[in-house]
Amino acid sequence: MSQSFNGADLTLTRLPGEIRNQILRYVLVQEQPLYVLDLQWTNGRTEYSPVFKCQPAITQTCSLLRVEGFSIYYGENAFVFGAELHLMDMHEIPEQLLKWRCVLGDNARHLRDVELAVNCEILGPKTASHFYRDFWEILRFRVTWSCSGGTHYLLQGDPTFDRLCICDLDQYRERTKDCPAGLLGSLLDASRLFFRTTELRECENCARQRLCEVSNIDTSGLMCL
Repeated sequence: MSQSFNGADLTLTRLPGEIRNQILRYVLVQEQPLYVLDLQWTNGRTEYSPVFKCQPAITQTCSLLRVEGFSIYYGENAFVFGAELHLMDMHEIPEQLLKWRCVLGDNARHLRDVELAVNCEILGPKTASHFYRDFWEILRFRVTWSCSGGTHYLLQGDPTFDRLCICDLDQYRERTKDCPAGLLGSLLDASRLFFRTTELRECENCARQRLCEVSNIDTSGLMCL
């Protein structure tokens, strides 16, 4: 079996690059976004730990298909950083993103489209009722890059909020203006800026709801709620 597979592999590598890339796209590119993580259950399925999904088998056959395959796989698919049947909470995201950066290595430069879906604790306006003063909301942050449009960010709630303010990310745009090499860094920046216990305020620049970091929140009155 291995000899037959190796023979097929050698035949594939001898094809012209354009034909080989068409085959790789057929194997590797999916219409739907790909989830980065799976859940590994332990202790009788009472606990779990996130684990990264295996990289495509065809990229493990030889160095040529690994290089060409990864550029197509990471560059032409959209990814959701999370597990399909589990929504990660805000405490898990930064650590798991750092692990993903180690897993990707140099392949992080190929990323073009990644979305974070995070269960985030939010402190509503001080004038809000008790129910809306402290609640959990699904926040989605998506970063995309294209040669023609550069980097694009989108932060929105699901389903309570529409698009949220991302003015705080303006300081990081230059990092990915001409190339997507810093796209994964943008995800880390967003996790530190938005995916913590936050308070909603109106942004003075764009008038959208703005998520402020917990370190900047006056929590003196929360104990009485």
